Amino acid sequence: MSLDRKITEAIEAAVAEAGQPPRVAKRLIAWFESLNSGSEEINDASQAKLHLEVLYEGTVVSNENHNNKTNDKNNVIDGVF
Repeated sequence: MSLDRKITEAIEAAVAEAGQPPRVAKRLIAWFESLNSGSEEINDASQAKLHLEVLYEGTVVSNENHNNKTNDKNNVIDGVF
């Protein structure tokens, strides 16, 4: 089942506004569509952790102390679950 187009557009706009690559919006939309269709359960922590890892890997995080892009997904994701 597809998400409402307004929700999809809002996700795309928010991702763009945050300066993130379009793949982040695509991944979020795919996850929400899976939840919406019932093929995934929102309360399943293991599924959510996998999705968060994929999203975090695709997210661009700038660290003022470094010239390159960084993300410490283990600290962030493990802190959520």
